[in-house]
Amino acid sequence: MSSLFTSIPLDETIDLACNYAFQGNNKVESLTKKEFKNLLTIATKETNFIFDGKIYDQVDGVSMGSPLAPILANIFMKHFEEKVFENYTGNYPLIYRSYVDDSFLVFNKFFSFSFNSLFDKDCKQIKENLLKNQYPCKLIDATIRNFINKKLEGKNKIKSPTVDKKELLMVLPYYGNLSEKIRIQLVRLFSQAYPQINLRLVFRTTVRITSMFNFKDQIPKRLKSHVIYGVYCNACDSSYVGKTKRHLEVRFKEHLNIRKPTAVTEHMMETNHNFCFEDVKILEKGTTDTELLIKESLTCKELKPILNNNVASFPLELF
Repeated sequence: MSSLFTSIPLDETIDLACNYAFQGNNKVESLTKKEFKNLLTIATKETNFIFDGKIYDQVDGVSMGSPLAPILANIFMKHFEEKVFENYTGNYPLIYRSYVDDSFLVFNKFFSFSFNSLFDKDCKQIKENLLKNQYPCKLIDATIRNFINKKLEGKNKIKSPTVDKKELLMVLPYYGNLSEKIRIQLVRLFSQAYPQINLRLVFRTTVRITSMFNFKDQIPKRLKSHVIYGVYCNACDSSYVGKTKRHLEVRFKEHLNIRKPTAVTEHMMETNHNFCFEDVKILEKGTTDTELLIKESLTCKELKPILNNNVASFPLELF
């Protein structure tokens, strides 16, 4: 392994740069080919640097950090790659991109697995470089051998026809170990008879906790919210239907507040009748304010509570 910039054959690269720049032209940017070559020579071969107290000239290669280094390296690598592909007899790359000494190539068929081919030479070169970098010989040979075996297995393997699979969900009752045996058999049968179907099995037990007892505490009526409720007079047939997003007990106490009278409050004041919270009934439930409004209107239309005066809280229209 060696650095690219300092290893570039400078005289050859300068000539290449001049040839590429002056293809069929006598002058470029008012410079002749000779003048351009002299400038490149001054900027590369006649530069100097100090090392250990001594002055040195850069007689070959391009100095690291020089602005011309990437440009000249690209020119030399382009020429080198062109020479390689002039004598290359294999499959031409589908994609070829390069920058300085980095190349990215995509081939349709990358290797021919004959040890008289370019693959054999590449393996020997790779092994030589890895050994120089202290990689164990056994590791290198095993890696190359595994790579070749995988490629040969993939080449000789008969590909089975593939089809787009559709998901099929099947829900079955759970019966312990028997269910696992059923799952294995069904998956095997479907893979053989219906390869286009990807079977998914879900097992559910028939006995659940809710079928035995309530595992959640019931919310008391006074703490329930987002409901349609009915309030009923103890002394007459008067009733009121309302909605609330808050706790039901809080809303009921508001009906008893004479400072902010409601239809229920006015009925109590006019008739001296009473309403009891124990007689309040939850008629419907809802999740949004709009849903509560609609259900309140439908309930009022159905029950026709006297204290609501048959006024719906949400316009109901039939189309």
